[in-house]
Amino acid sequence: MECIKLDHIKTNVEVDSWEDAIYFAGELLEKDELIDHIYTDNIIQAVKEFGTYMVLLPEFVLAHSAPCSAVKESSMSLITLKKKLPFYKDDVFVSVILFMACKDKTSHMENLKKIAEKLMIDGTIEKIKTSQDSLDIYKLLNE
Repeated sequence: MECIKLDHIKTNVEVDSWEDAIYFAGELLEKDELIDHIYTDNIIQAVKEFGTYMVLLPEFVLAHSAPCSAVKESSMSLITLKKKLPFYKDDVFVSVILFMACKDKTSHMENLKKIAEKLMIDGTIEKIKTSQDSLDIYKLLNE
């Protein structure tokens, strides 16, 4: 089963801020009408309200917000950044953003579990961070 679509993975993205990175990742889902812009705004607001709790591993963010009507279909996108950026605070840097859109409290759980299992394999995050090819990341996360 496909956890994340190839079209929803981009490498070496150039942005100026963590907010721009979140918006870029969200636009990959917006263009396929899976989410509305409001969901991405909700993620930005959650970071501003609660801080860096979405940074789960060094340089890795699981960008998400509470389920809402702005999500048409539970889905994910992933971007790697050309250069790591401070994420909300100057001492927390990120280079990989996994953007998770949740339609409800349960429909995303199976894909999240599969992705989490892949990410916990030693070296997976490093392979994602250094990959120059979206197809390589696609294969890594969907095999």
